[in-house]
Amino acid sequence: MDYVSRDTILNTMTNSLDTIKQKYNLDDIDIREQPADDDRYYFGYKVEKGGKEYTIHLPYVKNEEGEMMIEKIEWIVQGNHGEEIGYSNLDEVFSDKL
Repeated sequence: MDYVSRDTILNTMTNSLDTIKQKYNLDDIDIREQPADDDRYYFGYKVEKGGKEYTIHLPYVKNEEGEMMIEKIEWIVQGNHGEEIGYSNLDEVFSDKL
């Protein structure tokens, strides 16, 4: 994987919102981003379906130029149940959670 700009990540995610919403029959979906440590960042989605709400995100690392790359493909799911780590794709997340 290559490092890319924050804008590239957000544009890619924005372009996929309708597809994800339709594919998983979601009530709502929105983009979430959260800085962590100096060189870590999280990008993902806040999703709602049938009264349940989850935040789903991937960890990214940031280089000296401010560009980012996925640290590892391991989706993290946060909700009322706490936090679960280890999903390798969105299909796994949605088949397990929603």
